Amino acid sequence: MRDHERRGTNKNAISYVFYSARALVPHARNMDEKLELLRMTSRAAVSLGYFEHSAAAEYEQASLLFGLGRGREARVILERAVVTIPDQPTHHLFIRVLLADVFWSLGNLGDSLVLLDEIDLALQASPETMVWDPARRYSESIRAKVLLDLGLPDQASPLIRRQLQIARELPLDDPDRATSLLGAHVNDIRLSLEIEDYSAVRDRVEEYLSLRELYERNPRQEAQLRVLLALAELETERSRVQDRPLQDSPESPASMILRELLEDEDLPQGLRIDGLCALAEVHLIQGRFADAEGRLKEAKELLVLPDEEGEIPIRQGAKFWTLSSRLALDQGADSSRLQECLKHLEASFESFLAEWNRVPLREGGVGFLQYGQRRALLSELIRLDHAVRGKEKGGERAFFRLMQTQAMGSLVRRVHGEAPNLVEIRRTLLKDSRGLLVYLPGPHRSHVFALDQERLVHEELGSRDEIERVREAYFAALCTPLVDLEDENVKEATIAKERMLARELSRLLLPPLIGEIVDDWTGATVVGADLLGPTPFEWLPLLDSEYLGLSKPVDYLPSIPLGVFLCARSRLREGVDSSTEFALVGEPVSTNPDDPSLPPLILPSNLIKDLEDVYGEGVEFLLGARATVPDLLGLSLTKIDVLQLLVHGIYEPSRERSTGLQLSESKEHRGKLFSRDIASFCEAPGLARWEVPRLVFLTACGSGQGPVRRGDAAAADLGGAFLSAGAQAVLLSHAELFLGPTTELTRYFHRFLKEDRCSPALALSRARVASSADDIRLAPFRCGLLQVVGLGHLPLFAPESSRDGGTESPGSSSPVVWALFVFLGMFLFWLGQTFLKARAR
Repeated sequence: MRDHERRGTNKNAISYVFYSARALVPHARNMDEKLELLRMTSRAAVSLGYFEHSAAAEYEQASLLFGLGRGREARVILERAVVTIPDQPTHHLFIRVLLADVFWSLGNLGDSLVLLDEIDLALQASPETMVWDPARRYSESIRAKVLLDLGLPDQASPLIRRQLQIARELPLDDPDRATSLLGAHVNDIRLSLEIEDYSAVRDRVEEYLSLRELYERNPRQEAQLRVLLALAELETERSRVQDRPLQDSPESPASMILRELLEDEDLPQGLRIDGLCALAEVHLIQGRFADAEGRLKEAKELLVLPDEEGEIPIRQGAKFWTLSSRLALDQGADSSRLQECLKHLEASFESFLAEWNRVPLREGGVGFLQYGQRRALLSELIRLDHAVRGKEKGGERAFFRLMQTQAMGSLVRRVHGEAPNLVEIRRTLLKDSRGLLVYLPGPHRSHVFALDQERLVHEELGSRDEIERVREAYFAALCTPLVDLEDENVKEATIAKERMLARELSRLLLPPLIGEIVDDWTGATVVGADLLGPTPFEWLPLLDSEYLGLSKPVDYLPSIPLGVFLCARSRLREGVDSSTEFALVGEPVSTNPDDPSLPPLILPSNLIKDLEDVYGEGVEFLLGARATVPDLLGLSLTKIDVLQLLVHGIYEPSRERSTGLQLSESKEHRGKLFSRDIASFCEAPGLARWEVPRLVFLTACGSGQGPVRRGDAAAADLGGAFLSAGAQAVLLSHAELFLGPTTELTRYFHRFLKEDRCSPALALSRARVASSADDIRLAPFRCGLLQVVGLGHLPLFAPESSRDGGTESPGSSSPVVWALFVFLGMFLFWLGQTFLKARAR
């Protein structure tokens, strides 16, 4: 009894000490004094077993440090608390949530995501208490921040909308209302900034800061919103000037906001670093190098750089060294300064790769190069490699860095692929005088590498914004339904605009040196189109001559490491006979004939006849009511060389892998086939494996579309789904297709593919020419912007003589056969000479 009374007295004493310490913290003379009060409380609580108070004291310490930008110290305290305090939900919940926030601030996105998943499971498994809702709101706010940093704005947006709604509905006297609103406001503005909706940033900052009572009590959050507003103004200015200096005045909208912020002596250190770096970038855009150098010098004095244990650098560290490198290069700095920048920028890049590799694989991939800062880091690192290491060695090193980045893609990680070297790339992907074009657009400079058996050439291009303006205009022009234009004047004007934009985009993406190299190739593979956005390289004039896609076969690879893997996998299928050469699934039957988005697809009878003539007995049709998912699965349990799906494309943005195909409905299946379904059909246990054909022809509108995952190409779209499942190549389109021109192109394509034994890329190139022979000017409008993704340069069908076991053609004869021809020729020559000599006698 006395023991219980004594423990009750001690608990009351600790409670008194704890609450007294919390009350004294705001009035402590300095931060060290505040932290010491909380440490004393925590130690006393632990010694007596009052872990609830100890957890609260540790949380308070970490919160103070985290608010000051001292994230590493906060992390040490929280990780220690998780170990020393018994694992009770009320003890660990907020500690883990705050730790997830700290991980995010340090750039440990993978660790933060794993911890958030654990928190969600704990919240679902435990009985709810009064602290559950605030913890859930806080964890959702952190998850939204992590998703934005992962390049997943489409996944973060619903969370942020929910945050805003819940925060606004909380009672006015709820102590958590202000915290929830502030967090939701910041995430909402960051979302608009990341999707490059800068007018929305301005409108929302104005709307939120009008809540004066809220933001007067929270000046740090107000400063954070103003920094985000300045970044939006900075991006607007960068886009407007296209990297040409502004007028010689520092008072641009971004600089005015930043100058006012930096005059505040109480501005937290992290925000001050952000502001100084942003203002330095304004000066760089303006060409004011001395001012930029001064701001960066101020930032460096505040910056906490990585420690000796290889800690991931904070975002400001990567931003600082990216800007410092750009300044040094633009100023023509000496070798020692460039080498210092290279050392630190390399460290940031290695941390970036480690961060990416720690993030758990997601079903729809991630977009680590979605936003400009990471691409800016890569861009400046490429420039530094060339400046410090020289043209040849620097070029090879820069190219390998791109391979390291591409090797972090979801499709490559799933197959445990690695960054290949030049020897391996040339041996697998660059046969028959072909070449690779590899692109990296950046906010300040963009880059292209041209690689073939003999050369690796690098060229700097314009800024991402300069390229994007022309690319977007050209893509929109090619999507014009020219077949519906009856006015000849309008048609001629449309064609003239297309040619003008084509020449301008070719100037930006295929400068003269690169154009001359490509002109020597027999075919080109484009890598990095996901970073550029949908770009029809086939319809760019090469060296001001004809369209590239009419003179050479062009295909696309999501990444070079994936291409190397696909080559190795394709060799395993060589020599395996297919039971069916070609299958067509089309004319889907809709249960809602009044739906205008899915009009009937009636195939012309001559298409069916032509396909039967081309493939003979090795053809299968699933049309109308038979064009169902179960029938497709049943068909694909056999081996097929080519599968064409001539159906409607569908898009459901709520899905992480949102692109799909609409087949006929059946009792077993509603007819919608999405990327995720393709993977599940191939991996489902207990079923015969779905043998995906070597070539899949997706004749469906927008079949190449998908959520943007820049830096993780094909992770979320249909092309990547079929490649992952076993296809060698996929034909698809990012645009709307028109039935008449598309079916005409299809007829020619299959004839060249099967009868002439062309590769898919070459067959498509020849089909473009043949289907547009009457008016070549209409070619880009009639051909539906169809592209080949994957190993489009590899033929599917071997030469007839080889398949039949007959004698090889001279073009593919063995050395022994050639030796026999030479010997026979020499013998005939000797015989003729002997005969002539005999007659002369």
